[in-house]
Amino acid sequence: MLGYLVTTANCREAARKKISRQRVKEVDDAISTYLSRERRCPATLDELVAGKYVPSHSLEDSWGTRLTYSCSNEDWQVTSAGRDRIFDTLDDITSGPTNREARR
Repeated sequence: MLGYLVTTANCREAARKKISRQRVKEVDDAISTYLSRERRCPATLDELVAGKYVPSHSLEDSWGTRLTYSCSNEDWQVTSAGRDRIFDTLDDITSGPTNREARR
């Protein structure tokens, strides 16, 4: 029975990580699109929702923490605080500059 509970907990945690990675990627892609259309960074992530670039639920990771971002016209990064809900720790999930040039 204990093995089942541990396996179930591990599967649930893996699903949360996957969902959070997807949301980070979705917001990352939305910023890319926003930059190409508006020629500026969004002032807040709420601008992405208002402009219908992403749905509002995408601004939160699967642990209920709001995503953060940094943005310049050349680069941007979206971050989930991860399972511990604390930013700048080892479990953070971040977008990266991978293939940014190919997307522009």
